Amino acid sequence: MIKKILIVEDEDPMRRMLTLELQAAGYEVLQAKDGKNGLKAVNDQGPDLIITDVLMPVMDGFTFYKELKSSPLTKDIPVLILTARGKMEESFRVMGADEFVTKPFNSEDLLAKVGTLINRLPASESQYSKRVLLAGVEEEVVHGMVMQLKKTGCHTDMVTTGPQVITKVVMFLPQILVLDVLMNGMESPEIIRILRQMPQGEKIPILMYSFYRLSDLGSEDVRHRALSIDKAVQLGLRNGATKYIGRYNEDSFIRSINIYLE
Repeated sequence: MIKKILIVEDEDPMRRMLTLELQAAGYEVLQAKDGKNGLKAVNDQGPDLIITDVLMPVMDGFTFYKELKSSPLTKDIPVLILTARGKMEESFRVMGADEFVTKPFNSEDLLAKVGTLINRLPASESQYSKRVLLAGVEEEVVHGMVMQLKKTGCHTDMVTTGPQVITKVVMFLPQILVLDVLMNGMESPEIIRILRQMPQGEKIPILMYSFYRLSDLGSEDVRHRALSIDKAVQLGLRNGATKYIGRYNEDSFIRSINIYLE
């Protein structure tokens, strides 16, 4: 699978040069001119590695890095810092940055460091290559699943409404569907019933999950939601769902589905 690298750099010549070097080495390259646009690209595209400058307008490299590491969805993406000043490197080193390249840099040195960072996942976490479709109403949760699965080597796609699930199954031909119990636009049991009547969805594992915030436990809304979840799970299983894997938990998600990834 082609690895995806995001370059966050405000100087056009430097960004173009980095892009050409990385594309020539076989990587897919994304670009952003500042940290704010960089964060959007990270959330939208889920890169395998980020290369960022330090001094940039709108949002500088320090703020960008802190935002990345404060989110559970992006904190594990390796970051290579471009810096022209030793003091900046020391500051980032204290913050836990993965690697540094000092401007002006040697292309061979850059590519060597990129290769080390982007291939550092343990074999146990990069052994799968299944096509997995993630469907859910909470985009942040679905993005989290996508990024975790990409680290294992899976090919992923995502949708956020019920009708999109049917269309995407036909187009993407997933080998696994991870489906929110409570979808919008079409109820999950109905989605499952329709898929089981289609050749593209007749045999694929359909794994249902739910999501609610632990901070909301005890509220009336969550109690009502729990009842809706239980009803939808029972209907979904009767309509052909493979399994209900419970509430989405970032720490246990891969373990809960790894038997289907093998």
